[in-house]
Amino acid sequence: MRYQQIVFVMTAVITASPIHAQEYPNRVVRLIVPYLPGGSTDIVARILAARMPDSLMQQVIVDNRGGGASITGTEAVVRAQPAPIIERLRNELVKAQQQPEAKERIMALGADSVGSTPADAGAFLKNETVRWARVAKEAKIPLVD
Repeated sequence: MRYQQIVFVMTAVITASPIHAQEYPNRVVRLIVPYLPGGSTDIVARILAARMPDSLMQQVIVDNRGGGASITGTEAVVRAQPAPIIERLRNELVKAQQQPEAKERIMALGADSVGSTPADAGAFLKNETVRWARVAKEAKIPLVD
């Protein structure tokens, strides 16, 4: 039986200060992963980062920001570039996820790579929180706020 997991890879951000969208990207692109190196999310991020430079015309590096239950990496993304730049990079990341070789390598890891918008990811997490809170309540597992 194959182990399946959904892998969330954080969006890419650049190391430059804010710049005009038409000039972007003019520097190395950082793909921020809010987990420590070596895990499945890091491996998937590296597979995708290897496929993004062709369309971006820039090198893409994986920047692991583990710690604080992924808050450290998430905050780095929140403080990143303006929304249009982040959206363009997210679109490039989704394109990389759809490439057949990338899909094969990710599936070989026993994972499903899901490309979604930040709003979709937020809705998914909200639904999962409600779902598992119900399971915990039915199992009489005390919840900690």
